[in-house]
Amino acid sequence: MIIYRLFKVFCASIFTLMFLGVSGFSTSYASIIGSCDGYFDEPHAVGEILPNGDVIRAAPVPILRAKVNVYEQPYSKGNEKTLEMPFGHHVFLNEYRDGYFLVSNDSRKDTFIGWIHGDDILCNDSPLLNDLGIEKKFIPNMDNIIIDENMDVMILQSDPKSSACKLMNGRCQVLKHSFLYLVYAHDKNSRKILIKLKKESAPLGWVNIDNGHIWDTRHGLMPRYFSVTKESICFNKTLEDASSRKCFRTITGGNKWYSYTYRIPVLDRVNYKGRHYFRVIMPVQNTSENKFAKSDQDVRENPLMQEGYIEDNNHVQLDILVHGEEFRNWRSKLSFVRDMSLLSKKELTETFIKMLQDGLSNSARALTPDEMDMSIAGFLNIKHGLPTWSKSPLLNYTVADLFELESNDVDANGKDLIEVCELYSVGRWLDRHREIFDAIDRSEIPLFKLEKPTGCNMRYDTPELNMEGRERFPESSMSFRQLLDNEAVFWIPDNFLP
Repeated sequence: MIIYRLFKVFCASIFTLMFLGVSGFSTSYASIIGSCDGYFDEPHAVGEILPNGDVIRAAPVPILRAKVNVYEQPYSKGNEKTLEMPFGHHVFLNEYRDGYFLVSNDSRKDTFIGWIHGDDILCNDSPLLNDLGIEKKFIPNMDNIIIDENMDVMILQSDPKSSACKLMNGRCQVLKHSFLYLVYAHDKNSRKILIKLKKESAPLGWVNIDNGHIWDTRHGLMPRYFSVTKESICFNKTLEDASSRKCFRTITGGNKWYSYTYRIPVLDRVNYKGRHYFRVIMPVQNTSENKFAKSDQDVRENPLMQEGYIEDNNHVQLDILVHGEEFRNWRSKLSFVRDMSLLSKKELTETFIKMLQDGLSNSARALTPDEMDMSIAGFLNIKHGLPTWSKSPLLNYTVADLFELESNDVDANGKDLIEVCELYSVGRWLDRHREIFDAIDRSEIPLFKLEKPTGCNMRYDTPELNMEGRERFPESSMSFRQLLDNEAVFWIPDNFLP
């Protein structure tokens, strides 16, 4: 019964709205991840290869290596090359055959240049993603790089398979100081990545992945915000120093953090001698005061990237980076539970299922058993890129719970699968977060308390969230919303998430 209904009403794709709600690939191609080799096999590829071999791709694509060979025929062995293409030169894709693309300098069909192997062309038009759908960003480590004539710069390379530098006006081009770079291709054999400064900009060049850090979480830290007091947190270079309560650098809190583009990037969370620490990259301005670098401009002026540790305690606020499209998606989903007190048990269950289903389409299959066993929170994160709080009651219920509840009112023993009271408690939790997200969107601080539930025999120890109002930031420049790479993003405290 459940499986039948599942096939009938719930189809989901493993590639759906993720971190950006757009394309981006973590699948490994033949050699260089992000190249045109195998790209069009992906379900969210931009363009397509028709059965006759014609390529439909409107925009030109860049050459991703130096001195790429162009051949008269779609093979290299025994085939005379016609010329070499430089790194970054843009070509149009016209036809595909046996791993090679027939390219031209413009979109006219009579300007063919020759055939180039797909592994030498960049087809990926968005940053690479990790397995959770989060885009990969590169943070250069300016303390541990090869420097050029004592200049504090990183040399850009034009080819992942050689050490040749990328030339500009006859000189090696270097990586200017910036905080974040987007990763568009990865050659695992040479451990080099192809980076861009912005999504709409041209590829800058190749750098060794060991000369920096891949930041592929959405977590950032700041001193916990209170409107009356200013908290401070300690940054240390080693776990030993952190556990000894030393303080290599004091990071002060205050209103200023809500006008910053960035938070302190979190790489991961580790346990050391019974306490938890965040491993972070600390971007500061290399000045006598070692101020936190709040923007790309600050980093470019006098940057210093330091890896270290910050203890996970009550002085630390963990924020989640949520892109504007993600935020709108959450608001849309939470709108389903408005006025839920007017809904019957069956209607409320159907509302929850619609919340899961919304946005999933063009499925090639039904849910797997593993997906049915996912918590609702886990499913929303994987399928929609919507993170949830670690104390969320959505972690207590699986996707199967809802589908079984929609199919049957009681289990084999005649007992309600989920008590009606409990079902409405989860609904209230979501409705309160609809109010929280409305406050965030208006740059207001939501005020609420977590209390023990009353009058309901809950199967799980689930808190009741009660709203107490909102308050405005003390300064007009303060907001949860910031502008990153010309895109609206939100830094949301993790306890504000559903």
